[in-house]
Amino acid sequence: MTIAICYDGHFLEDDASEQLERADVLLFPSAWVDGEDSRTPLFESLVRGFGVAIVNANWGKGVVEVTGQGESCIIAAGRIAARVPKNAVGAQAIAWATVLQKPRAKGGNA
Repeated sequence: MTIAICYDGHFLEDDASEQLERADVLLFPSAWVDGEDSRTPLFESLVRGFGVAIVNANWGKGVVEVTGQGESCIIAAGRIAARVPKNAVGAQAIAWATVLQKPRAKGGNA
């Protein structure tokens, strides 16, 4: 597992490629607040490029008031595996998905 936060997402491919290659899961807490969804395309690109699953908790306590807030998600195997609906509360505010470990070369480190 590895972790990055929010704006780091724009630099991961260049600055953390070695860590992403070795990781099965990228934990990515964020406060992503843009008018259009640039978060999902960025995550899908990282998933395709590095074979990593991304677990994104996107700042969203309470009623969503800021564009881009909420909708935490898990992206794995090239698709959105789970997404929390906007303004979800309680049990509806939890995303669950099965994430598989990357195949490793025989004798390689996990």
